[in-house]
Amino acid sequence: MNAVTQRTGTIGGVLSVVLAGFGSMLPSFWIALQTFWWCPEGGCSLRAAGPIARVVTNVAGWFLLYITFALIFWYLSALLFFRPWYTRAVSEAVFLPVRAALPKWYKTSMSAWVEWLWRGTSRDDA
Repeated sequence: MNAVTQRTGTIGGVLSVVLAGFGSMLPSFWIALQTFWWCPEGGCSLRAAGPIARVVTNVAGWFLLYITFALIFWYLSALLFFRPWYTRAVSEAVFLPVRAALPKWYKTSMSAWVEWLWRGTSRDDA
């Protein structure tokens, strides 16, 4: 992999992080506020244990939504940012780094996703 491809692969990786990180905030907040968020107008009292528990469960629910959307957008970014312009080798270097200790479910699913996106091509072909 040459230096230009590696540098632009890093740019694509940054775009993927931005899409996954910031892109998942809007839908997760919107769904939380429209469906289950307690006291969306703000200014609610947190003096009793009940309201504090509701806030904690709301934050936990929002966090689960955020993680779900972040994972969806992360996998989607491989399709949007990498498949049209990069080779399979660059995509594997970005989404499956060798030096990082990644969970087995992520390695398995992302490997299958990259394999599916680049089916019918060799590792160095676009």
